Amino acid sequence: MKPAGWFASALLFGVPALVFAFLFHWLGPHLVQQGTSWWRIFHLLLILPLALMLVAALCGAAWEVKFPGWKGLIERLRLAVPQRTVWLWAIALSGFMFGGTVADLVAVVAAGYRRDQMRHAGNGFAAFGDPHPERSAVR
Repeated sequence: MKPAGWFASALLFGVPALVFAFLFHWLGPHLVQQGTSWWRIFHLLLILPLALMLVAALCGAAWEVKFPGWKGLIERLRLAVPQRTVWLWAIALSGFMFGGTVADLVAVVAAGYRRDQMRHAGNGFAAFGDPHPERSAVR
């Protein structure tokens, strides 16, 4: 199945972006001003919209593919098992987003480990800033 075109992509990403802009720049400050708890604000502004987006993605994929089963749904949503480098980036970003001394240490170590992997490029990926990317094993 081919990817969505420009118009569909703009619609699929633009509408949620506008909704999140409204939530974070208008509704969030309004709720803070009213004295709403941070727990409720977090769930209203982040968890609820993301849960609705997940439900919309699952419903859209099921409707489009006529739900041929779990395997068809996974294929349509282009889901795959994360590779080791994806896990490293997730750990680094989690450490950065969480903050704190231990988390910052984990983020720095994971990012440095990944940087060293890219520098050596023994796994078939061209290193960032490689002056000769055409010599990379990736074709």
